[in-house]
Amino acid sequence: MKGWIWHVEDKIGKAKLETKSADPSIAAIVDLKPYANEEIYITTYLLKEKQKTGKQIYAVIYQVDEDIVGGYGHLEDWLPGVFSLKDKERLIGEGTITK
Repeated sequence: MKGWIWHVEDKIGKAKLETKSADPSIAAIVDLKPYANEEIYITTYLLKEKQKTGKQIYAVIYQVDEDIVGGYGHLEDWLPGVFSLKDKERLIGEGTITK
């Protein structure tokens, strides 16, 4: 997550995902089609960064073997709820999160 400039506070969990049961709501952010026949692991992290409201921010990372193949961020109680991990500066500029 170093390349995305986020800071991890804690690892929340890790789970195996079969691509055939992948959540279609994240399809616009994470393209899992190239990994249709592979085991994908999802790791969720609590981030040190916070929303201006004080609510938590999470990063969800998808891995095949040891390679990161995608990820997205999740803001607690925020619509649309998910965002690209590349959008940190935009979220700061909009006043959604603190630096």
